[in-house]
Amino acid sequence: MSSITQLSRAQACFLGLAIGDALGAPVEFQKPGSFEPITGYRDGGPFNLKAGQWTDDSSMALCLAESLLACGKLDLKDNLDRYCRWWQHGENSVIGDCFDIGNGTHSALSHYLRTGEVEAGGLNALGNGALMRMAPIPIWSNQDIADAIDLAQQSTVTTHRHPQAIALSGYFAELLVRALQGESKTDLLSGHWYQHPDAEIVEVVRGSWQTSTNIRAQGHALYALEAALWAFGTTTSFADCLLAAVNLGEDSDTVGAIAGQIAGAHYGLEAIPDDWIAGLQDSDRFQTLAEKLFNRSI
Repeated sequence: MSSITQLSRAQACFLGLAIGDALGAPVEFQKPGSFEPITGYRDGGPFNLKAGQWTDDSSMALCLAESLLACGKLDLKDNLDRYCRWWQHGENSVIGDCFDIGNGTHSALSHYLRTGEVEAGGLNALGNGALMRMAPIPIWSNQDIADAIDLAQQSTVTTHRHPQAIALSGYFAELLVRALQGESKTDLLSGHWYQHPDAEIVEVVRGSWQTSTNIRAQGHALYALEAALWAFGTTTSFADCLLAAVNLGEDSDTVGAIAGQIAGAHYGLEAIPDDWIAGLQDSDRFQTLAEKLFNRSI
């Protein structure tokens, strides 16, 4: 039995999201191999951030975490109100203004403000925006896989209503809960526990990354997840996993955030380099929120 506590895993899962986001931000949109490899935080990138600052992935995860804690449940309207305050007023942004918002999310929030409907208006949003912000839900439902799946899928439809996006969120929530509970890396990556009629999804969760010659950090939810699983499956430490993910370039911040959630939940807080924790903006905030979510306390 692993000696890593579930709380350590929960805090590392949320921190891993933000750390992967911050590591990947400086090389977002750059082609793989076209930049000096990332080895730690650095300034710059398309939004000219300071080293250790994060993007929309972490901003939306903070909104989700705070909504769960404030409401004591998943309240989609409250959650969307917080996303809209981030979008329009920069709440939970590292620079006080919204930036890097995805097209699907932008469209969904516009739809919500226009109609009051909590489900996104279109069915074509298959971006990775629900996966990138997932951590608060499995931490909240860390003892109940079925509940985590249900909440993850409900949360997804606020911005991404494509059937694959919804299914992938259910899978990812279950994967993270299993990791938080200490399931072995072999079992996590085998996906033997996942059943779904979509053959494309099943192929990815059961190891397509092991033989693929085209791992890409893309905005498409399925390919972003495949890249994150590849980063986790081909490395043996938290740091190496995140560096593998973000050095893919392209949608590096989000693939870093997805991989960071998996690696954090598996390896625990003690495995994260001290300078990565110290150098992350608002590091303590992520740890505190994770503890509150884990304990379901205000």
